[in-house]
Amino acid sequence: MADIREDLAALRILLESMQRPRMMVLIEGDQAKGAETEIIDYLTSKEFDIVDPAMVATLQQRDSALVAKAIAGDPVAAAKIGADNGAEYILVGKIAAAMQNNDLLAGSGMFSAQGQISARVINCSTSRIVASKNNRSAMAHISKEAALQGAVLKTAQKLMDTQLFEKIVSSFQDQVNNGQTIEVTIQALDGYQQQKQVSSMIADGDAVQSVSKRSFSGGALALTVMYRGTVDGFCESVDGKKVGDKKLAVTDVIGNRIVVVLK
Repeated sequence: MADIREDLAALRILLESMQRPRMMVLIEGDQAKGAETEIIDYLTSKEFDIVDPAMVATLQQRDSALVAKAIAGDPVAAAKIGADNGAEYILVGKIAAAMQNNDLLAGSGMFSAQGQISARVINCSTSRIVASKNNRSAMAHISKEAALQGAVLKTAQKLMDTQLFEKIVSSFQDQVNNGQTIEVTIQALDGYQQQKQVSSMIADGDAVQSVSKRSFSGGALALTVMYRGTVDGFCESVDGKKVGDKKLAVTDVIGNRIVVVLK
């Protein structure tokens, strides 16, 4: 439970416990490429698995409307982008950079620029926001362009180093220690009594912390399960369970979303 931001060995164990989730980074705005590269380099130095930046660039050209919705703050759009590109988490952000008037630098030949970034990390399986932070930084240089670039890089690095990364790590630690959210859909149920039986069976499983019913319609039961363990471990515990003369069979696993059919 200690601060492990700088402890690569502890971070490695934490990521392995999380089944090495892949992170996608999507930044829009002024000098966005530089900020995106800085964030990717930071995460890579912490041994995170990152979705290929070339794939992100292709996406930005191909599906600009969906990207715009994600950048504007729509977590469902962001989660869809991440999931469609093989990521378990997506970091989306918007950065702005502008020259600033600075009386202290007047007449010195130096230029001052300020960068401002807002970013959030979203779980692609649940569309839930894991972390959300804003930051700004200034940079002075004899070149306007260098001042703008420096402000952007400094802002992105400061965001990760002092705010956002700590939130990500804390969220991962909480999942490992207290359980992760798994969205489960059970299909082909006969009626209300059978869905109650299945819900109780899952709730009684080892390492299941809680079960919340979301909906039951058309023979499909939607549950949110808080599970202390891996998604594969949950699937192993459910697959093959008997319900009357039938059995539960896990048919689809996408991130933290699981589909189970009663056969």
